Amino acid sequence: MGGTAVKMQQAKPDFWLLGLALILLGLGLMTLLSASGIVAEKVYSDPLYFFKRQVLFAAAGLAVMAFLALVPRQLVYKLQYPILLLALLLLVVTLLPGVTKIKGARRWLNLGPFGIQPMEFAKIALVMYLAYFLSTKQAIIKTFSKGVIPPFVVTGVFCGLLLMQPDFGGAAVLSFLLFFMCLAGGTRLIYLVISALIACGGAYFLVIHEAYRFRRILAFLDPFKVARDEGYQ
Repeated sequence: MGGTAVKMQQAKPDFWLLGLALILLGLGLMTLLSASGIVAEKVYSDPLYFFKRQVLFAAAGLAVMAFLALVPRQLVYKLQYPILLLALLLLVVTLLPGVTKIKGARRWLNLGPFGIQPMEFAKIALVMYLAYFLSTKQAIIKTFSKGVIPPFVVTGVFCGLLLMQPDFGGAAVLSFLLFFMCLAGGTRLIYLVISALIACGGAYFLVIHEAYRFRRILAFLDPFKVARDEGYQ
């Protein structure tokens, strides 16, 4: 009875986390509505064009979330490695000859009338993998060889593929995911501090050796001066 009670308790939704996610969703929709109205009216004669599209995507996302909340956790654990491999293969495909470049980067895969960005699948796959690893490997999570190297290597492979597209921002997002999930999962702080210093050094090298990245960083000093170029980012 005790084990059953524990399982039932663990299966309850985290309403605090759900509430924070819904707040972020609402703030995002309000920001989009505020920022896109003029352009939407000018291009599509409908100030709510982008907002309505995003509401549809948000509704679809909430429906998928509600469905996945009913999926047994054991099934999710079994699917994590196939999903991780699928995301990895999609990132590799973007680098193959013949993939269309958009503004100098290969980040999208065209599937007929639709296009997908493998980076979005990579985020989900990495979160699933890290959540499983950090929750089931607590006995070794503070060791370097077994608790640190595996998640860092997996994340490093994903980041490397993204940088080859190139997608510096995507690689940075995955690095932040790794850092904060490991921090919450119990990884030794010294390992995280050292890895963060190394990552910052690598990021600095990548920024100063690519002119467009460097211009985007400098644009933050006066974004309205170059609003149609680097400041747009």
